[in-house]
Amino acid sequence: MLDTKLHGRLAAPWTCLVVVLIALPFGAASGRRNVFVGVASSILICFTYFVLQQLSLALGSGGHVPPWAAAWSPNAAFGLTGLFLTARVR
Repeated sequence: MLDTKLHGRLAAPWTCLVVVLIALPFGAASGRRNVFVGVASSILICFTYFVLQQLSLALGSGGHVPPWAAAWSPNAAFGLTGLFLTARVR
């Protein structure tokens, strides 16, 4: 449990960057959809990120997942997805 908390605290500062990377493509205006839809979807995705982060830390504290994987997997998954989607925005 202590290792999970340690890795969670090391991964916490990266949360801001991950949230920006994942929200940026959805907040960017495009001709196909309304700006409100983009902003609402980015808020929903960020909420999903925080729920997944807490669930992952709970699994790590329970011993079901290795501590480093529990702390860093939400950041890695959403960060890579955010980079991919940001690269596709025109």
